[in-house]
Amino acid sequence: NLNVTKLNDGVPIQQENNPENWISLNSPLWGFPNGNTSIDDKYGKLYNWYAASSNICPMGFKVPSLADFFELSNFLGNNAGGKLKSNNDLFWINDNIDATNESGFTAYPAGYLRAIHQVYANFGLDCLFYARDELNSSVGNYILIFNGTGYIYYNAFEFVKESGMSIRCIKD
Repeated sequence: NLNVTKLNDGVPIQQENNPENWISLNSPLWGFPNGNTSIDDKYGKLYNWYAASSNICPMGFKVPSLADFFELSNFLGNNAGGKLKSNNDLFWINDNIDATNESGFTAYPAGYLRAIHQVYANFGLDCLFYARDELNSSVGNYILIFNGTGYIYYNAFEFVKESGMSIRCIKD
């Protein structure tokens, strides 16, 4: 999971650990998963969609589009979500069903920040990754991988762009 505090041009990304403030900010933000500053670096940081749609990835890399995630899922075939999930149970709260990490992607369950409800949720259970494109003017595209299955879910719930999720970068 991405773990940076600056855009690739060196501009700092604003840190915000109070979930009550995320809904009112529509510029790139980051925060710690579950609001906990001592969480293992493997979980990375949570970012809003404005960060995901910015130049957050290192040069030569990009945040995937939803189409990129579809392509990855089709390539991996059955149990695509399980092939992306870390199979190290130390990072998961409950059983991590169908996790093989065959792809080497090693998705960690950093949970998310639901800006509308102003809460962190599902740390240790869910991996949500922003796509760089948007579902509509209020909602950014994303994928959801959770501990209970090997599936990948696309835009399973409407999360406003101010919500916090993990980010992964792919080669451009």
